[in-house]
Amino acid sequence: MNLKRYRIVLILVVLMIILTSCRTITSGDSVVITKQEYEELTALEDRFSKLLELEQQIKSNFYEDTTEVDFDTAILKGLFSALNDPYSTYFTPDEYTEFNQELSGEYVGIGTYINQREDGLIEVVAPIKGSPADEAGIQPGDLIWKVDDTEIHTLELNQAADMMRGVEGTPVKVFIRRGNENLEFDLVRARITVPSIESEVRSGDVGYIKINSFELNTAGDFNSALSQLESQNVSSLIVDLRNNGGGYLSSVIEIADRILGKTVIVTTVAPNGTPTDYSSDEMTRINMPLVVLVNRGSASASEILAGAVQDTDSGTIIGETTFGKGIVQSTFDLKDGSGFRLTTSYYLTPNGQNIHKVGISPDITLEELAEAGYELEDNYRIGEEGDRVLDYAIDYLKEELK
Repeated sequence: MNLKRYRIVLILVVLMIILTSCRTITSGDSVVITKQEYEELTALEDRFSKLLELEQQIKSNFYEDTTEVDFDTAILKGLFSALNDPYSTYFTPDEYTEFNQELSGEYVGIGTYINQREDGLIEVVAPIKGSPADEAGIQPGDLIWKVDDTEIHTLELNQAADMMRGVEGTPVKVFIRRGNENLEFDLVRARITVPSIESEVRSGDVGYIKINSFELNTAGDFNSALSQLESQNVSSLIVDLRNNGGGYLSSVIEIADRILGKTVIVTTVAPNGTPTDYSSDEMTRINMPLVVLVNRGSASASEILAGAVQDTDSGTIIGETTFGKGIVQSTFDLKDGSGFRLTTSYYLTPNGQNIHKVGISPDITLEELAEAGYELEDNYRIGEEGDRVLDYAIDYLKEELK
C-alpha cells in the first residue's frame, strides 16, 4: 500500500468513527459534517501524516531490508514506552498468551520474578523456588544485563523475559552483576510450575503458610490451607511472603479479609485523585497470634498485605525492607487477542503511607535477629532447614503464647 492510499484509508477509518458518534446529514452520495467535525478530522490527518511519511522514508531509505519489520506493533509499543513506566506495555497476541500463562503459574524459562529499573537494567526480584535460576544461585537484587549474546538494558521488560523463556531443555547463558562482581550462569530452561500456596504445621502447633504469588485461585487455596491448619489445632500462624513478587489485587484483598479485623485493607488512588477503599470485616477473621515474613523480594500485592497487617497492629512483620512497588496495574483485552497492561493507580496503606520506591520496614530486622543469636547461614533456602528467620518467628510466637 503506497503512502497516498495509506492516508486515504486512515482518513476513511477516522471518518467512520466520527460519523458513528456525531449527527450527520446525507445527500445522495455525499455526507455533510459540521465545521467542528471537519476541523477535528483535519487535525487527525495532520497528526498521523507525519507518522506515515516517516514509515515510508524508512522503508525507502534504510540500508537493510525492512520487509520483516512489524511497524504496526512498534508504533503500538512506542505509545507505552513514552510513559517511561516499565510496568505499562502493549502485548502482541503471542506475548499476551504467554503473559497470562505465567500468571496462571506455569511457563518454560529459568524461573525468576523480574522488574525493570528506571535505568533500563533488569533486576531479579526473586528466583522461584526449585527453578534453574534458584538452584544455580541467582539472588534477589541481581542485575541481568545480558542474555546469551544480547545486552538487554535497551529492551522492554517483556522482551527481556522472552529471551529467558523458550523450549524446555534448551540452554541459555545469563550474565549477572552483583555488586562489584560480574557473574555468568549457564542454565537450562525448564517448565516452571509455581504452587501459589504451601502449608504445614511447624514445631508442634505453629501454622505455616508460604504464599508464592497472588494468582486468581490463591485466596481459595489460602482458605483451604488455613482450614486444614485450624483442624490440626495450631495456636499461631506464620504467613511467609518472602520472594513473593505480587499478583492480583483481588486475591490479596480476600486473604487480608481473613487476617484482619474490620478495617481498610488498602486505598487505591486513581489518576483523577479519586480514592477507593478496600475493606475487611470481622466475620471471618482468624483469632491467633500472627507473624508475617518479608524480604526485598516481597513486592506489590505482598506489600499490600504486609502494610495492612503492620498498620492495623494485626501481627508482627519480620525480615528485610520490602521491594517498594506501590502502584497497581490493570490488564485489558483487545479484540485480536492482543492486550495491554497499564498502571492505573497507586495505593496507600491503611495509615495513608505511599510505599512506592520506599518499601515497608519490618518491625524486627535481620540485624536484630543476628543480635539475638539467629545468624543466617549462607545460601539458606526459605522454609527449609537453616532458615533462621523462620526459626526465630517460631520461637517468637511460642514466647508470645507463654
